[in-house]
Amino acid sequence: AIPFGLMKTAAKASWGAYTTLCDEFDAKAQDGSIAEDLAAKVRGLIKKDWPVDATSVTEAIQAKLPGGGSGMKVMVRSSANCEDLQKMSGAGLYDSIANVDAGSPDKLSEAVSLVWQSLWTKRAAQSRRAAGMKHTSAVMGVLVQEMVVPDLAFIAFSNNPISRDEGEVYVEMCVGMGETLASANQPGTPYRFSFNKKDKKV
Repeated sequence: AIPFGLMKTAAKASWGAYTTLCDEFDAKAQDGSIAEDLAAKVRGLIKKDWPVDATSVTEAIQAKLPGGGSGMKVMVRSSANCEDLQKMSGAGLYDSIANVDAGSPDKLSEAVSLVWQSLWTKRAAQSRRAAGMKHTSAVMGVLVQEMVVPDLAFIAFSNNPISRDEGEVYVEMCVGMGETLASANQPGTPYRFSFNKKDKKV
């Protein structure tokens, strides 16, 4: 795992400019096209001014992988402090990068930067603003996991969010990697079912 602190350290030198862009977004992003343009400006700042130390990041990641990650593909996953909250789900708002070469410092550092930049997709920024959350309080951690090729992927909720029934587990499931569930960019309809905690019926 790459902790929140690494992003904070990388952002320190340009934090003033970042704060200015955050305020500009909230003041001016009144429609979709303007919001996208302003969010893109913030992503550009992150890409340019928040450096990822390719050598130290790669060494830290490879030290945790079997065989040092040689020949391995990994998933570089987003893990923000502003998702899965009581009043804001955040599912699918942030990006994860698949099939990253674990032996390549350049590819790993680029993937980490892309995950940081995903704090500023238009949807993510608009969701934070709608929830009354300060953009400057949003911080992104990164998880690195060995890639697997699953038959099925699923998202489960311990309480049914559709019926508000606390006695049911609600599950959405799809074939393959799960992009249909977690990404707005992948079309498709998942399988949906609920599980009754008391009588164990699906």
